[in-house]
Amino acid sequence: LLITKKRLQNMSSVLLLFCVFVILRHGTLSLTDRDPDFTHFTTKQCQLHNNCTYNEPGTSILVAIDGTGSKGFFESARLVSDGESGRATRKYRSHVGINHNQKWIWKSHVANFWEDYQGESHYFYGPTASEMIIAGNEVADIFNQAKHRICDFVHKHFQGANASEELRETTIHGEFGIDIIGFSRGGFAAMELARKLEFEGCGDIRPVFVRWLGLYDPVQRDIDWGDWFGDNYDNEYIGNNVLAVSIAERSEEIHSRHYFGYAVKGFDDPFGYPIYRDVKRFDASHAGVGGAPGCGDCCDDPAIWDFDALLCGSTYSVKLDKVNAVKIDRWMRKHAEEVNVPIKDEGEAYYGNFVEYFG
Repeated sequence: LLITKKRLQNMSSVLLLFCVFVILRHGTLSLTDRDPDFTHFTTKQCQLHNNCTYNEPGTSILVAIDGTGSKGFFESARLVSDGESGRATRKYRSHVGINHNQKWIWKSHVANFWEDYQGESHYFYGPTASEMIIAGNEVADIFNQAKHRICDFVHKHFQGANASEELRETTIHGEFGIDIIGFSRGGFAAMELARKLEFEGCGDIRPVFVRWLGLYDPVQRDIDWGDWFGDNYDNEYIGNNVLAVSIAERSEEIHSRHYFGYAVKGFDDPFGYPIYRDVKRFDASHAGVGGAPGCGDCCDDPAIWDFDALLCGSTYSVKLDKVNAVKIDRWMRKHAEEVNVPIKDEGEAYYGNFVEYFG
């Protein structure tokens, strides 16, 4: 019994040290300061440095969900003092920069949109798993966490029997807005989050209307248990509670991640929502659509053993990828601006030709 107690004490000590290590590691390697529960980011760079350039209205909320592997990329791609190491950085040079920092932007359209958004905003990493069942559980956890944040925000502004209709009317008139964006699997999670707000709502407020849904090449690469056990909706359709949606997809000609397919169906249904909608395909790789051109499966002069790159179309080039990566994000931001989303198109100089930033 004494030996057992001692072993338990040792195990407890080891576990405590491990937990401290994990907390410290996450605290030092995070994209920015994490929220107290370590679920997602709420503090932006301009808030950390006290140099935000715009006022933040209290009537808009954004949930931004990045693609698969974004956590590993942002927390392992360390900044270095020069380009000699050959290691990737997390940033690109920019003389405009996020919130006009005049230095750099993230290697992610979703992360940059979150940084520049002028309202309450939450950034979530995408799934970490490539395996579909585990990824499905991770996606479910992400949109459940995000839905909780949105419902807290909604309940601060709306109560009563007519709350859902009041929310819709104030959204249409530009006085309130729930905005959701996502890339890749994060785009599918964004679609699922919007559907949850339609069918489950926020307590007695149902449906909860989404002002704008912005999707960067959304893909369904997970097991959705709702399809098996009946969640009363088709998860490949945009929810009827979405008032505006913009979808940027990779073109079939580039042949990037061809086995991913496309996540959105029924977009041309003339009787469905949203009242404002647009979908466009660009000559960019999957990574290029997400804001990291040349960093995915396609590349110039692929090696003979790089099967993913060899499957990319002959028209692909990193230069073309960069050009369309700029077009995609500017197209997305302009569409968002048109429906009163508090975001700005900062112009072509914002992207700095996607040159690595070391600093």
